[in-house]
Amino acid sequence: MNIFFRKAIKLGLFRINLSKNGAGISVGPKGIKAGVSPRGGIYIAGGKSGVQFRHNVRPRDPKEISAAPLAILAILLAALAFFLGIFAYFLVQIFS
Repeated sequence: MNIFFRKAIKLGLFRINLSKNGAGISVGPKGIKAGVSPRGGIYIAGGKSGVQFRHNVRPRDPKEISAAPLAILAILLAALAFFLGIFAYFLVQIFS
């Protein structure tokens, strides 16, 4: 029998995921997210009503220790912030 420890700290669309392996980060609205695991793997996950999926886009390579996953996540976060900014701009234009 395995014992798991997980805790998520939500910061808007961002989430810091704490586990016994370390801290990971993910971003996305409720139901779908993209993130970097504590060991450096990049994943996309989602689900609703108890049915969930998780796909490892780039599994962690134990021979390779690199900052590439964090760089990819930074690009994803920048793109998300850009599109959210455009969306907010259009909402302000429509409702003002």
